[in-house]
Amino acid sequence: MEHLEVPTHFVVTVKWGVPRTDPFMSELSKHNKNQNMKKIISAIGISCLILVATSIAARAEDDLVVKHFTESGSFFTGKKYGTWQEFPDVATTNAFKRAYAYVAKNGYKILSSDREMGVISATQDVVHSQKTVPLNILVEDSGHGGSKVTLTFSIGGGLSTSKKGVQETFSKIMAEVGKNSEAP
Repeated sequence: MEHLEVPTHFVVTVKWGVPRTDPFMSELSKHNKNQNMKKIISAIGISCLILVATSIAARAEDDLVVKHFTESGSFFTGKKYGTWQEFPDVATTNAFKRAYAYVAKNGYKILSSDREMGVISATQDVVHSQKTVPLNILVEDSGHGGSKVTLTFSIGGGLSTSKKGVQETFSKIMAEVGKNSEAP
Protein backbone atom coordinates (compact mmCIF):
# COMPACT_ATOMS: atom_id res chain seq x y z
CA MET A 1 0.00 0.00 0.00
CA GLU A 2 1.37 3.41 -0.87
CA HIS A 3 0.36 6.87 0.38
CA LEU A 4 0.39 9.87 -1.88
CA GLU A 5 0.20 13.46 -0.74
CA VAL A 6 -2.45 15.37 -2.68
CA PRO A 7 -2.25 19.18 -2.90
CA THR A 8 -5.60 19.58 -1.10
CA HIS A 9 -3.93 18.02 1.94
CA PHE A 10 -6.02 14.88 1.90
CA VAL A 11 -4.25 11.57 2.06
CA VAL A 12 -5.19 9.23 -0.74
CA THR A 13 -4.56 5.55 -0.31
CA VAL A 14 -4.22 3.53 -3.49
CA LYS A 15 -5.24 -0.07 -2.99
CA TRP A 16 -5.47 -2.40 -6.00
CA GLY A 17 -5.57 0.59 -8.32
CA VAL A 18 -8.70 2.08 -6.68
CA PRO A 19 -8.18 5.49 -5.06
CA ARG A 20 -9.62 5.91 -1.57
CA THR A 21 -10.24 9.35 -0.14
CA ASP A 22 -10.08 10.53 3.41
CA PRO A 23 -13.43 9.96 5.17
CA PHE A 24 -13.29 13.54 6.47
CA MET A 25 -13.57 15.00 2.96
CA SER A 26 -16.27 17.64 3.03
CA GLU A 27 -19.61 16.98 1.40
CA LEU A 28 -19.08 20.03 -0.80
CA SER A 29 -15.79 18.61 -2.08
CA LYS A 30 -17.44 15.25 -2.81
CA HIS A 31 -20.28 17.00 -4.65
CA ASN A 32 -17.83 19.08 -6.72
CA LYS A 33 -15.81 15.96 -7.52
CA ASN A 34 -18.96 14.14 -8.67
CA GLN A 35 -20.04 17.11 -10.79
CA ASN A 36 -16.60 17.29 -12.41
CA MET A 37 -16.66 13.55 -13.17
CA LYS A 38 -20.10 13.89 -14.75
CA LYS A 39 -18.83 16.73 -16.95
CA ILE A 40 -15.79 14.71 -17.99
CA ILE A 41 -17.86 11.64 -18.80
CA SER A 42 -20.37 13.75 -20.75
CA ALA A 43 -17.58 15.39 -22.72
CA ILE A 44 -16.05 12.00 -23.55
CA GLY A 45 -19.46 10.67 -24.62
CA ILE A 46 -20.18 13.64 -26.86
CA SER A 47 -16.71 13.40 -28.39
CA CYS A 48 -17.26 9.73 -29.19
CA LEU A 49 -20.63 10.46 -30.82
CA ILE A 50 -19.13 13.20 -32.96
CA LEU A 51 -16.26 10.92 -33.98
CA VAL A 52 -18.61 8.08 -34.96
CA ALA A 53 -20.99 10.38 -36.84
CA THR A 54 -18.23 12.00 -38.88
CA SER A 55 -16.57 8.68 -39.72
CA ILE A 56 -19.87 7.18 -40.91
CA ALA A 57 -20.64 10.25 -43.02
CA ALA A 58 -17.14 10.24 -44.51
CA ARG A 59 -17.31 6.53 -45.27
CA ALA A 60 -20.69 6.81 -47.03
CA GLU A 61 -19.46 9.82 -48.99
CA ASP A 62 -16.31 7.98 -50.05
CA ASP A 63 -18.13 4.74 -50.97
CA LEU A 64 -18.25 4.85 -54.77
CA VAL A 65 -20.74 1.98 -54.89
CA VAL A 66 -23.26 4.14 -53.04
CA LYS A 67 -22.26 7.30 -54.89
CA HIS A 68 -22.90 5.72 -58.32
CA PHE A 69 -25.85 3.57 -57.18
CA THR A 70 -29.04 3.73 -59.28
CA GLU A 71 -32.46 2.23 -58.72
CA SER A 72 -35.37 2.21 -61.14
CA GLY A 73 -38.74 0.53 -61.50
CA SER A 74 -41.36 -0.42 -58.93
CA PHE A 75 -42.66 -3.38 -56.96
CA PHE A 76 -45.22 -4.07 -59.69
CA THR A 77 -42.98 -3.69 -62.75
CA GLY A 78 -39.79 -5.01 -61.19
CA LYS A 79 -36.69 -3.14 -60.12
CA LYS A 80 -33.27 -2.65 -61.60
CA TYR A 81 -30.26 -1.72 -59.46
CA GLY A 82 -26.89 -0.69 -60.79
CA THR A 83 -23.55 0.85 -59.95
CA TRP A 84 -20.07 1.23 -61.39
CA GLN A 85 -16.57 1.87 -60.18
CA GLU A 86 -13.20 2.49 -61.78
CA PHE A 87 -10.05 0.68 -60.64
CA PRO A 88 -7.02 2.56 -62.01
CA ASP A 89 -4.57 -0.01 -60.61
CA VAL A 90 -6.39 -3.19 -61.72
CA ALA A 91 -6.06 -4.48 -65.28
CA THR A 92 -9.25 -5.69 -66.95
CA THR A 93 -8.05 -9.33 -66.98
CA ASN A 94 -7.53 -9.29 -63.19
CA ALA A 95 -10.80 -7.44 -62.58
CA PHE A 96 -12.67 -10.03 -64.67
CA LYS A 97 -11.02 -12.98 -62.83
CA ARG A 98 -11.79 -11.51 -59.41
CA ALA A 99 -15.42 -10.70 -60.24
CA TYR A 100 -15.91 -14.17 -61.75
CA ALA A 101 -14.37 -15.86 -58.70
CA TYR A 102 -16.51 -13.85 -56.27
CA VAL A 103 -19.72 -14.67 -58.10
CA ALA A 104 -18.83 -18.38 -58.36
CA LYS A 105 -17.92 -18.62 -54.65
CA ASN A 106 -21.00 -16.82 -53.34
CA GLY A 107 -24.00 -18.82 -54.47
CA TYR A 108 -24.60 -17.48 -57.98
CA LYS A 109 -25.05 -19.75 -60.96
CA ILE A 110 -22.95 -18.46 -63.85
CA LEU A 111 -25.01 -18.78 -67.02
CA SER A 112 -22.39 -17.38 -69.38
CA SER A 113 -19.22 -15.38 -69.48
CA ASP A 114 -17.14 -13.86 -72.22
CA ARG A 115 -13.68 -12.77 -71.16
CA GLU A 116 -13.04 -10.92 -74.41
CA MET A 117 -16.24 -8.88 -74.09
CA GLY A 118 -15.85 -8.62 -70.30
CA VAL A 119 -19.36 -9.89 -69.55
CA ILE A 120 -20.45 -12.23 -66.76
CA SER A 121 -24.14 -13.22 -66.57
CA ALA A 122 -25.25 -15.04 -63.44
CA THR A 123 -28.44 -15.79 -61.56
CA GLN A 124 -29.39 -16.47 -57.99
CA ASP A 125 -32.39 -18.48 -56.80
CA VAL A 126 -35.19 -16.64 -55.03
CA VAL A 127 -35.97 -18.13 -51.61
CA HIS A 128 -39.26 -20.14 -51.51
CA SER A 129 -39.79 -19.69 -55.26
CA GLN A 130 -38.94 -21.20 -58.61
CA LYS A 131 -37.78 -17.77 -59.83
CA THR A 132 -34.24 -16.55 -60.31
CA VAL A 133 -32.80 -13.05 -60.34
CA PRO A 134 -30.05 -11.98 -62.75
CA LEU A 135 -26.75 -10.30 -61.92
CA ASN A 136 -24.76 -8.93 -64.84
CA ILE A 137 -21.19 -7.71 -64.62
CA LEU A 138 -19.41 -5.75 -67.31
CA VAL A 139 -15.63 -5.30 -67.02
CA GLU A 140 -14.13 -2.86 -69.49
CA ASP A 141 -10.96 -0.89 -70.02
CA SER A 142 -11.19 2.48 -68.29
CA GLY A 143 -9.10 4.11 -71.02
CA HIS A 144 -6.07 4.81 -68.86
CA GLY A 145 -4.67 1.39 -68.01
CA GLY A 146 -7.15 0.36 -65.36
CA SER A 147 -10.63 -1.09 -65.48
CA LYS A 148 -14.22 -0.03 -65.00
CA VAL A 149 -16.68 -2.51 -63.50
CA THR A 150 -20.44 -2.07 -63.93
CA LEU A 151 -22.90 -4.18 -61.93
CA THR A 152 -26.59 -4.62 -62.75
CA PHE A 153 -29.05 -6.59 -60.63
CA SER A 154 -32.73 -6.99 -61.54
CA ILE A 155 -35.75 -8.42 -59.80
CA GLY A 156 -39.10 -9.16 -61.42
CA GLY A 157 -42.46 -7.65 -60.53
CA GLY A 158 -43.87 -8.86 -57.23
CA LEU A 159 -40.42 -9.49 -55.74
CA SER A 160 -38.70 -7.27 -53.23
CA THR A 161 -35.26 -6.86 -51.73
CA SER A 162 -33.60 -4.28 -49.54
CA LYS A 163 -31.68 -1.47 -51.19
CA LYS A 164 -29.09 -1.72 -48.41
CA GLY A 165 -28.63 -5.44 -49.06
CA VAL A 166 -28.03 -4.82 -52.77
CA GLN A 167 -25.54 -2.06 -51.97
CA GLU A 168 -23.70 -4.35 -49.52
CA THR A 169 -23.45 -7.12 -52.14
CA PHE A 170 -22.24 -4.64 -54.75
CA SER A 171 -19.67 -3.31 -52.26
CA LYS A 172 -18.37 -6.83 -51.58
CA ILE A 173 -17.97 -7.54 -55.29
CA MET A 174 -16.16 -4.24 -55.85
CA ALA A 175 -13.93 -4.82 -52.81
CA GLU A 176 -12.94 -8.20 -54.25
CA VAL A 177 -12.17 -6.64 -57.63
CA GLY A 178 -10.08 -3.87 -56.09
CA LYS A 179 -8.16 -5.92 -53.51
CA ASN A 180 -4.36 -5.83 -53.56
CA SER A 181 -4.26 -3.78 -56.77
CA GLU A 182 -2.33 -5.89 -59.31
CA ALA A 183 -2.03 -9.13 -57.33
CA PRO A 184 -3.94 -11.77 -59.38
